[in-house]
Amino acid sequence: MGSNPTRPTNTIEIKMELSNKTAKKLVANVKWGQGRNKHRKSLGSSGLRVEDIEITNEDIIHLYAKQKGMCHYSGLPLKEEFNHIPRHPFAISVERLDNKKGYVLGNIKLTRRLFNLGRGSYAGDFNKVMKTLIFELLIIVPLKKVKSFFTMPFKKRVRSSVGRASAF
Repeated sequence: MGSNPTRPTNTIEIKMELSNKTAKKLVANVKWGQGRNKHRKSLGSSGLRVEDIEITNEDIIHLYAKQKGMCHYSGLPLKEEFNHIPRHPFAISVERLDNKKGYVLGNIKLTRRLFNLGRGSYAGDFNKVMKTLIFELLIIVPLKKVKSFFTMPFKKRVRSSVGRASAF
């Protein structure tokens, strides 16, 4: 049975090299977005920025390796397979750190699309939001699981943990 490229696997595999195909797609996405902004601005939309694009496929490949295949904000693995699923929130996205500057080396990072879009629509301190999210995922959620396990009736607790290495 062959693998289906549109269905991501659940295993965590950090790939240290980004394909030229995906890098080319990422640069094309940036160019398309800036072209769309330019067109909308010509129609009278205000507030849209059209910035220089000075990055290449090779720049994206090197940045991916420099980030060790991890999202700049979350530290989660960046997986190319999500870039082949339209509008997938886990797809790799090119993020500008300073939106007043263009897509130039030193001003870009690779993120998961959902973090890029989230940061773009949030006016507050996005790094603080990410720290809160990571804290909640690493501390709060596991504590709630532990609490619910110990507050359930003993018989149900024993049944739920039978045959497992861990009840959590």
